Amino acid sequence: KAYVLTALESGSPSLPSQLAYTLNGGGSWDYDSISSLSTLAGNALAQIGSRIVVVSQTDLAHHHKQQSSIDDGTSGGWSRVSSGYVATKGPRAIWSKSPSQTYIAAAGGYIYFMGNPTAAVTVLSDGSVTTQNLNDIRGMGRTIVVVGANNAIAHSPNGGDTWALVTGPAIGVALTTVEVVNSRTWFVGAANGKSFYTVNAGESWTEYTPDSNASTVNKIRFVNELVGYMVVEVSGAARVYRTADTGYSWHYDGSYVGNVPTAEQLNFIVPCPNNYNVALAGGVVTAGGDGIL
Repeated sequence: KAYVLTALESGSPSLPSQLAYTLNGGGSWDYDSISSLSTLAGNALAQIGSRIVVVSQTDLAHHHKQQSSIDDGTSGGWSRVSSGYVATKGPRAIWSKSPSQTYIAAAGGYIYFMGNPTAAVTVLSDGSVTTQNLNDIRGMGRTIVVVGANNAIAHSPNGGDTWALVTGPAIGVALTTVEVVNSRTWFVGAANGKSFYTVNAGESWTEYTPDSNASTVNKIRFVNELVGYMVVEVSGAARVYRTADTGYSWHYDGSYVGNVPTAEQLNFIVPCPNNYNVALAGGVVTAGGDGIL
């Protein structure tokens, strides 16, 4: 099974963000309109227990629906929760550790905690650590890391109880993605095509950009401490890289990655949690054109 958040379609007729979903490994796809979003855009989604949850910065809320209702094709049934979100500090990214522990990165440096998708969120960090818009959030164990605009990185070593600013590796550049492999080893990608890793929880950084012509790094995701994937844009085309040695080397061809369809941009990649040779990526074939999975 896989669930993908589509972009808002603002043409005529306009469509809200939708879920594209497959129950047979991509053999066929169906769509479920996120009815409670109306014509606003969703930013990111997560599976939390028995529910699929979508966060929306413009709506200043999250939306949830039973996964079983999506699977059986039941339309509607989405519920909106806005309680706990602070005005202008809407949610932009989400990472769920467990059904009762979900963390949300937001505008203005805000970070929220969700204990139950049907209930209000609470503020973990109120923008006092950084005021930058946050673009991604990931964690492992009790370690949680967020990244955002203007080289912003914030880190919690204790499950979100306290947060501290970390000096990032790309001065003045937006950080687009982060992956936490363990409490001290993190990978980040930047909007200028550079990518970096730390093995000491951000005390120092090493660049590992796989291609000097890369213009942006859209997503980095690991399956375990050895195997990970990265999607970047190189000379106007999307490229999928894979590592099998904890990021010391990255490859986009040969035995690592093959038969990737041509696309201008891939926005995300998600490795299958129980098969590191399978991953799902999505984006657009051409700017303003058809989507691709």
